[in-house]
Amino acid sequence: PGAAPLMLPAVVEFRTSIEDEARERVVATPHYRQQRAALGEIASRIWRDPSAAVAKIEDLVAKGFAAERIVAAVSNEPSAYGALRGSDRLVDRLLAAGRERRDALAAVPAAAAELSALGSVYADGVDIQSKAIAEERRLMAIPIPGLSKPAHDELARLASEAKKDTRALTAMVARLDPAIREEFASVSKALDARFGRNAIARGEKDAINRVPAAQRRTFEAMGPSLKVLQQAVRIEASEKILSERRMRTINQARGLGR
Repeated sequence: PGAAPLMLPAVVEFRTSIEDEARERVVATPHYRQQRAALGEIASRIWRDPSAAVAKIEDLVAKGFAAERIVAAVSNEPSAYGALRGSDRLVDRLLAAGRERRDALAAVPAAAAELSALGSVYADGVDIQSKAIAEERRLMAIPIPGLSKPAHDELARLASEAKKDTRALTAMVARLDPAIREEFASVSKALDARFGRNAIARGEKDAINRVPAAQRRTFEAMGPSLKVLQQAVRIEASEKILSERRMRTINQARGLGR
């Protein structure tokens, strides 16, 4: 019989570029949203339609314009981003509309400061997220081998027994066929490489990010079994270390006894 089909194939093609995905992630972060809200609050004192003004500014930030250039443009001509509050007509100067316009212009430096902060949060965030996504995609290119039918059946039995009594796992692992142990070790090594050491055994929530959306439900369903698989591999490794220590102790004792 041929090799078992892959449990998780390598993912090497993505619908969006790293930069586009990084941008999407950044604008969804609490830090960015908080900074955007701070800009929006000041914008409401300057523009009649603050949401439209902030959207225009955000669009420039997203297009990669340097924050200082946008700050200079907003400071020099805030009316380019929307109609300003109040009125600058001579007849309105001493009326409420005139005061509202003066207050609007007085708030522009504060808006510029928040805009500058928003630009920094965005640029730094895109840089950090781009690196994280590049690493995620590198790891997603690591395939997870599948298990043969005997190994799959054995894992199902181990998982079922472990539910009843986790302490029974050690004895069951000791009785496993060496070929099945080897399959488990191979899968566990690939899981560590793709998701991080012991990430599956610990049940780390963000591990799912390294699984394509179409396979996530299946992978989540396999989670408990894969956790048991990694536990079995760790148990075997620990037992091997203990056995080697015992042998060294026995050999040392024999050497002393001569």
